[in-house]
Amino acid sequence: MKIIQINPTISMEASGPSYSVPRLCESLIEQNQDVSLATLNLNLDQSKVKPYVKTFPVSLGLKRLGLSFEMLQWLNSQPKQQTIFHNHGMWQFNGLYPSWAGKKNSIPVISSPRGTLSKWSFNSGAYAKKFFWPLLQKPALENITCFHATSINEYEEIRSHGFQQPVAVIPNGIDIPEQLQNNRKRAKTLLFLGRVHPKKGIDLMLNAWLQVQSYFPEWNIVIAGSDLDILGRGGYLKKIKQYSEEIGCKRVDFIGPVYGEEKLNTYKNASLFVLPTYSENFGMTVAESLSVGTPAIVSHGAPWQGLIENKAGWWIEGNVEQFADTFKKALILSDQDLKIMGENGRNWMRKDFSWDNLASKYIEVYKWLLEGQIE
Repeated sequence: MKIIQINPTISMEASGPSYSVPRLCESLIEQNQDVSLATLNLNLDQSKVKPYVKTFPVSLGLKRLGLSFEMLQWLNSQPKQQTIFHNHGMWQFNGLYPSWAGKKNSIPVISSPRGTLSKWSFNSGAYAKKFFWPLLQKPALENITCFHATSINEYEEIRSHGFQQPVAVIPNGIDIPEQLQNNRKRAKTLLFLGRVHPKKGIDLMLNAWLQVQSYFPEWNIVIAGSDLDILGRGGYLKKIKQYSEEIGCKRVDFIGPVYGEEKLNTYKNASLFVLPTYSENFGMTVAESLSVGTPAIVSHGAPWQGLIENKAGWWIEGNVEQFADTFKKALILSDQDLKIMGENGRNWMRKDFSWDNLASKYIEVYKWLLEGQIE
C-alpha cells in the first residue's frame, strides 16, 4: 500500500496541519507503511526537508492559489494499484489535484477539510469562494471516496454541505513530553499560543480580562504567536496590540512566535491555557497544553467538550461574559488544584491521543478504502 499525503505547506509552524500531517506520516512510516508527503515549496528550508517529503514549485507565481502543474503531473504518474491519496485542506488548487488525479486514475481519495467547511471559513473571503466553491471545490469533493474529520463537530460540518460519502472521525495525535518536574513553580499566567488571527477570538479574551484584571493583580496574560499567513502576509498583530492598549488592558505581553523547546517551555510555565476561538476543527494548541499538564479554558468554537468529563479545564460559550466568569472561578484556585487538573489532562492525552494508536486507525481506514474491509 502506497499512501500519499497532500498538504499545502509544512513551513507554518504555528499552523496545526504543519505539525500534525508530517507527524502522521512519521507514525505511519514507523508502522512500516510506504508514505510520501506532497507539499508546495513555500518558505521551506530545504536542508530540513525529510526524505519522505516531496516538494513542488508554485506555478506562474500564483502562490495564493496554490497552482502547481508539477504536483498535478506527479500525482497523475502514481501507480493505480494499492495507492491512496489523502488530501488536507481546501480552497487552493493543490487541494483539488488529488480529486482530479484520483478520478482519472481510479485511485481512492480521502479528504480532511481541516476546518475549511466551517461557517467561519465560508464567510472569510466569501466573495472569491462564492465562485471557487460551485465551479471547482464542491465538484472535487463530490468525487472523493471518503472524508476524514478530526471531531464530531467537523463531521456535522461535512454533512451540512450535503456530502454523503463515509466519514472517518479520528482526532489529531500529540507527542507526550517526558515526565514533568513536580516541584516546578508555574507563573500566574493565562497563555494564548497560536496564530494571531481574527478567528482566534483574542479580542474576546482581552475584553473578558478587562473585567477581571483588577481583582487578580498577580496574574498576567501572555500572547505568543505570529500573524503571518502562508504567503507571509500579516497586519492583525499590530491591530490587536493597539486594541489591547485602547480598551485599557494591563499586564498583557505579546512575545511573538515560539518554536521547539521554547514553545514547550512557554506551555509549561503557564498556569492556564486559553483558546477563545470562534472556529476550530480541532485545536492542536489545546492538546499541546494538556500534554505538559497545563489546564485549558476553551470556547465552544473548538471541539473540546472532553475537558469537562476529564476534569482538565473548562469548555464554555464563546462570549465575553462566560470567559470573564470562568476567569474569576479559575484564577482563585490553588496551585495544587490546577496541578491536579493538569495531571488529569496529561493522562487523557496519553490515553486517547497517542500517535501509535491513531496511526493504526488511519491504516484501518486506508485498507478499507482499498480492500473494502476493516480488521
